[in-house]
Amino acid sequence: MFERRLSFETVHVVTITFAKKIRSGMASSLQSIQSHFPIFKHRPVLVYLDNAATTQKPSSVIQTMTDFYEKENANIHRGLYDLSATQQDVLKKYERKWRI
Repeated sequence: MFERRLSFETVHVVTITFAKKIRSGMASSLQSIQSHFPIFKHRPVLVYLDNAATTQKPSSVIQTMTDFYEKENANIHRGLYDLSATQQDVLKKYERKWRI
């Protein structure tokens, strides 16, 4: 079996080249992911590791929540008005869909 001994310099160059490729791929992937989260537009150097109680939300979730609060928000199980009844029906539909 042929065994080739690599010098420190060769290993170092290969390691750096590999690390740069990984880093560039990760950076573009990370930037792609971050582009969905508005907080990173306002705080580009933020490293957010605290998700125990609050997670950052992507734009699509924020927009959906905003739409709901602007157009559909109602008291479910309490209201005797049309919007409340509609939201109660929506809730029941999703409860059946996601019931395990």
